[in-house]
Amino acid sequence: MAIAERPRLRGYFHLAAAMVAPLGLVWLVLRANSPAEDATAAVFGAGMITLFVASSAYHIPPWPPKGKGIARRLDHAAIFFFVAAAYTPFCMVALPLTWGIPLLAAVGSLALVGAVVKVCWPGTPPLINLAMYLAVGWAALVAAPVIALELGAYGMLMLVGAGLAFSAGGVIHAQGRPNPLPRWFGHHEIFHAATVVGTVMLFVVVDGWVFGSQAG
Repeated sequence: MAIAERPRLRGYFHLAAAMVAPLGLVWLVLRANSPAEDATAAVFGAGMITLFVASSAYHIPPWPPKGKGIARRLDHAAIFFFVAAAYTPFCMVALPLTWGIPLLAAVGSLALVGAVVKVCWPGTPPLINLAMYLAVGWAALVAAPVIALELGAYGMLMLVGAGLAFSAGGVIHAQGRPNPLPRWFGHHEIFHAATVVGTVMLFVVVDGWVFGSQAG
């Protein structure tokens, strides 16, 4: 049976993001004004780098079967690490710690469970994957009024937009369509592009509203 050819752009959106992510980390650390901001900038930046390096390393090289299985596990686990890392500036800087610490603990625990599941069960059905990612990503809804108060209307809209970009990409990945240009740009490339867009929007919120002075 013939093996379907992968789209030629598979992994390259995330490779480009992996090259830029370290600059984002440096920028946030330079923008930080306190030890808490320094630490959360480092965690957020490390999450970005891990996400995009793991993804491009899995999707681009021609891995042998055993190596591909390991790279796939790391790629999928890195998504959960990124989600937890992305929460860190909001929980430890933007929110009152009475909200931030419990929320980060809950999200970190969910992300750890998700990562373990993906490492131990890499063939998880797409709908289960989607449900796990959405549960971790949208856990912030429990603190939405407090987050909105701290970020202001525009910051909150940008944050929700980032969540919608990630969610839309996840849904497209889970259902395997649309698949506009199968030889170049398929449903998986849409998913990757959506994660880049969502990450950029999150970065803007962290830079401008969490570490910056645009809140309110």
